[in-house]
Amino acid sequence: MRLGPLLFVLASLFLAAPAAAEETRWYGWQTLAVDAAATAIIVTSVSGQDGGSRALDIGTGSGKMILGLGIGSYALGGAAVHLAHGQPFKAIASVGVRAVSPAVMTGAGMLVAIPACGGGGYCALAGAFFGMIAGAFVGSLVDAAAFAHEPARPAKVISVGLEPTRGGATAGISGSF
Repeated sequence: MRLGPLLFVLASLFLAAPAAAEETRWYGWQTLAVDAAATAIIVTSVSGQDGGSRALDIGTGSGKMILGLGIGSYALGGAAVHLAHGQPFKAIASVGVRAVSPAVMTGAGMLVAIPACGGGGYCALAGAFFGMIAGAFVGSLVDAAAFAHEPARPAKVISVGLEPTRGGATAGISGSF
């Protein structure tokens, strides 16, 4: 029995957004912004040195380094956002879902492609590649939708008052922190 999908589902249920009774604030847009930057880095690394006409040209040392930076940004970027919001367990879950989802979908893509291709070869690798892309997309969305919530904090309010009187003025300041 494979534990990856089971752990994925359990983590999603355990760390899902809190019940509606508890007021929360969603910060998933920040994880999605990090993912957009990681995607841009990955696309930059796989475009050719001559303006993009040679697809998947990562044969150069700089191309490999940029690809590694993009993959690392995808894998750890969401966790960094969760840590910045004081959510260490959600950071761990983020790394897990971002690792498990592409891995499971890579296998699923290959399993779907092999019978369709009549064997294996490059066709099966293409299925695995598209499965991995779909898995990364799913992992990113699960992270943003299910994990990127934090308890809402009351607004910080400062009130300043000045009231003129016959003999001068009365000033006051109050706040809620």
